[in-house]
Amino acid sequence: MNIALFSDTYLPDINGVATSTYILRNALVRHGHRVIVVTTELPEGSHYVDHEDIIRIPGIELKKLYGYRASGFYSFKGMKELREIGLDVIHVQQEFGIGIFGRIVGKALNLPIVYTYHTMYEDYTHYVNIANLEMADNFMKGLVSKISRAYGNNATELIVPSEKTKEVLERYGIEKEIHVIATGLELAAFDPANMDKEKVSKIKDMYHLNGFFTLIFLGRIAKEKSVDFIIRAISLVVEKRKDIRLLIVGGGPSLEEYKDLVHTLNLEEYVIFTGPQPSQEVPHFYHAADCFVSASITETQGLTYIEAMASELPVIARYDKNLEDTIIDQYNGYFIENEEQLAQKVLQMMEMDLHELAKHALESTKPFSSEVFYEKVIKVYEQAIMHHQFCYHVTSIKNGLNDTSIVSFKSSDDAVVVELPHSKIEEYGLKKGVILQPDQLNEIRDYEGVVQSYHRALKYLAIRDYTEKEMKNKLIKLELYSLNQIEKTISLLKERGLINDLDYASQYLERAARSGEGIHKATLKLKRRGISDEVIDQCQELYSDELAYE
Repeated sequence: MNIALFSDTYLPDINGVATSTYILRNALVRHGHRVIVVTTELPEGSHYVDHEDIIRIPGIELKKLYGYRASGFYSFKGMKELREIGLDVIHVQQEFGIGIFGRIVGKALNLPIVYTYHTMYEDYTHYVNIANLEMADNFMKGLVSKISRAYGNNATELIVPSEKTKEVLERYGIEKEIHVIATGLELAAFDPANMDKEKVSKIKDMYHLNGFFTLIFLGRIAKEKSVDFIIRAISLVVEKRKDIRLLIVGGGPSLEEYKDLVHTLNLEEYVIFTGPQPSQEVPHFYHAADCFVSASITETQGLTYIEAMASELPVIARYDKNLEDTIIDQYNGYFIENEEQLAQKVLQMMEMDLHELAKHALESTKPFSSEVFYEKVIKVYEQAIMHHQFCYHVTSIKNGLNDTSIVSFKSSDDAVVVELPHSKIEEYGLKKGVILQPDQLNEIRDYEGVVQSYHRALKYLAIRDYTEKEMKNKLIKLELYSLNQIEKTISLLKERGLINDLDYASQYLERAARSGEGIHKATLKLKRRGISDEVIDQCQELYSDELAYE
């Protein structure tokens, strides 16, 4: 396949979306696919060297979001390059700037769009709600819900990294199928078997970690990561034990604020800020520590937890539903809920043999390999291509007349509107976002013809009775319905007792007798109206000699 990945953030940026996009790109290329990464331009002064097949679009760095760049949502040069490649699928990793461009490319080139919802934006509204007003926060969270719903419902296929994220999107009102696929990692880079002992030793010497129980937090230093929670817990640990160090690896908008907090709590000796580190150096920092710690409750999956466990580190984390598939309490780490519990758990672990926890942590990362990640994502791509080319999405359901609903379907090059009874909508499980195969839609369209044919037959029957053959011929003459639809209509009428040749014939013979018409003449008329010999024979048994004489 030829695949384009669209992301506002990419290497050398250090964050979950950049890492996930890079790992996916590598896994796809490893399996023989061509992958074009479309992202923002490199940060000013960067010495990072791009791999092949990467398109960078100019962007403005957003200082408050530390390292994130806002790009324009269209590039004539980028569109020209992508048009010439012959893409099979678009995979959008983010919502704005580059993400919008990805959707434009998908629509312009008539391609399936796969969308991964990485970020729980409702946890980031404080960046725009500077005055911390409740009304503004509620407004922003409502806006996040609407944007997420629009983006999710309009993608061909939707991926999320965790069950919690799926539940949130369903709460937002997304009605389509949601694929839960945990981001994979290139675990070999973190495996202790591949550890560069010399580099690890240098880190321990540089930050004076030898002889100390070392906790590590690695990630973006920002309010939503709750690094202050960990710092305050360390102040409680220091009251009991002095042989503790906290290594904070990363940069971000709250870095200076947290340095001030460390100074205020007189923890400069115990808390060490390393600043951001190159991605290839990150494994060495994990290997220099004894335990990973995080108090963030805004992760959609928590890649740093998996990286740490792949480095054979047990973890301590503030409980969050998103981490239930990653951390097993007392098996590969511990959940805590407040600063006091974190301090107690650290003190407890300082007295423990952590070998079993560490061993289990490493074992727990196997399902998060880049290979497993690749296999799941490629299936979604295949499904997206199939659905885009051959399938129909329900775009709306509106109330019709006489207990029916008007259902609109759309494919990449076709739109269909049908009127169906509520019972049929329930039978097919129709709701906005549901995907149907063409044969299913044909069944529904066929049934719609049956419904229309049935209602027309009811109008005829309101005037007089008809035999099965008479009704069939009347509907055929209209040239509005297929023979199959008419057959189904007749079956429905018979099933509901609205057409019954035996009753029709019996009543006709009774009227013929009362009017003095002979039985032979009456049966000839019935045959001309389509009544079968078998039915006539049954009626004649009821039509006694005495009745004929009278």
